Amino acid sequence: MGREGAIVAAYAAALDSDFSAVLLSGGFQERTNVWTLPLDHHQWGVLKYFGDAEIASLIAPQPLVVETPSNYPGLPLDSSWREYMRAHAHYAALGLSNHILFAAPAGGASVAGSPPALDAFAACFDLPTGVTLTCAAALTTTYTSVTAMHSLFAELQDWLQLLATHSYLARNEFFWQRLATNSLAAYETSCAPLRDELIHDMLGAFPPPDIPLKVWSSVYASNALCTTYNVLMTLYTNVNAYGLLNVPNGIAPGERRPCVICQHGLEGTPPDVSDDRLTNVYHAFALRLAEQGFVTFAPQNPVTYWAAIRTIQRQAIALRRDLFGAVLRQHQRHLDFLSSLPFVNSNAFGLYGLSYGGYCALWTGAPETRYAAIVCAGKFTDWTRKCTALDHGSSYLFVAATWTPEYDLWHFDVLNRYSDAELAALIAPRPFMVEMGNNDNVPVLHWATNEYAKVAQLYADLGIPAKTRMDVFDGGHEIHGVASFAFLSEFLVPEPHGVIFFTIVALIRWRRSRPSLYQCRVS
Repeated sequence: MGREGAIVAAYAAALDSDFSAVLLSGGFQERTNVWTLPLDHHQWGVLKYFGDAEIASLIAPQPLVVETPSNYPGLPLDSSWREYMRAHAHYAALGLSNHILFAAPAGGASVAGSPPALDAFAACFDLPTGVTLTCAAALTTTYTSVTAMHSLFAELQDWLQLLATHSYLARNEFFWQRLATNSLAAYETSCAPLRDELIHDMLGAFPPPDIPLKVWSSVYASNALCTTYNVLMTLYTNVNAYGLLNVPNGIAPGERRPCVICQHGLEGTPPDVSDDRLTNVYHAFALRLAEQGFVTFAPQNPVTYWAAIRTIQRQAIALRRDLFGAVLRQHQRHLDFLSSLPFVNSNAFGLYGLSYGGYCALWTGAPETRYAAIVCAGKFTDWTRKCTALDHGSSYLFVAATWTPEYDLWHFDVLNRYSDAELAALIAPRPFMVEMGNNDNVPVLHWATNEYAKVAQLYADLGIPAKTRMDVFDGGHEIHGVASFAFLSEFLVPEPHGVIFFTIVALIRWRRSRPSLYQCRVS
């Protein structure tokens, strides 16, 4: 009984036919508001596959009694009745209308276990009705319910920690064993179904835009080297995408420049990466790249306004979709727009993000192959440790307690399929770089270097070790923009200009120099 108990009973009875009858009191209702309920209600795709009526259909043909107290907290009577009627249709189709009953205690009672519900349940077992049963047994042990709860929690935690520790075995079977590294052509062929599964099974493919691309722009700022534009574009009906476009001055007619999408992190905005009047960890890197000749675009990702992130993610999960499925579609729309510009080389798109922007670089760069080079800054790490570690303060098990938006950062079944090395493997054989400060406690240095070793080995196995690098600089959770700028120039700028770009970028320090501690580069 009670909302949580009723849900447990419903799922148990749906899975196990040994239950002879079921009484659900206080938890049977429509699930359209599931995103407002505690996390244990958030089954992946619950609204797409299994509302409470569908669970009831799996309980059939066993008798089912649904009791809904009139004033039960968080359980509207009309919602429960509508869901019951859908369940009744399943029983009626089996000719078992008399095996399902709805009971609502009269007089506005809010306590479960009304006589009509108990009588109906007792009748399922041929027990006498109208009798109030009491239990006179008394516990004589000191093993209290609180002790039992803590013991069960500790046992489940240990079991889950063991599963997390060995999740690399599941990833090996799901991912690495399906890759062919004997040639680049074979590798890309083997990646195609994995990339498709990433889009459809992990992100939940969002539909293509339902309206044509339409763009509005205005000047945001300008200096002697480049001009920045506000850009608003259509995505879906009543859904627009926004960003800042930084265009170098003096682009010759017919000239097409490489374009880098510069992604801000959690709670960030496009001006954070494009406006040098702002002092922050991004160091206006989108503007600095534009001043060095790149076209850059800084999109607004839906990862701001604190609880709003959780709302979008929770609603998406219930529909078997993920927040980053929407982000992917948003980035694809940006690329469509940028490809239409006469001064952009659509074969030379780069993606460079910090923190949640680096997270975006992985989860967007892996499925979107139009990105020709990718830099993940302040994010690349061992995702198993980052999500589940009990022995490090930067684990999301601890961070989430103080940084509310990251409560719902996890993707469904992610550790059995993807850590960051697997996402980087779907970026390969395209150029891929990791940038992080030696004092950056978000990715954690030893977690990041251990995870990157898998990527370096993969690129070596493919015969392209020079296409991946890891730059660890003397600093914190911030953009460095030295080795990364050179990396983007090397792989996005066509010859002969590439050598010139590479040399200039390597020499110009656009802020106080912080030398790299080392660069991992397998040769």
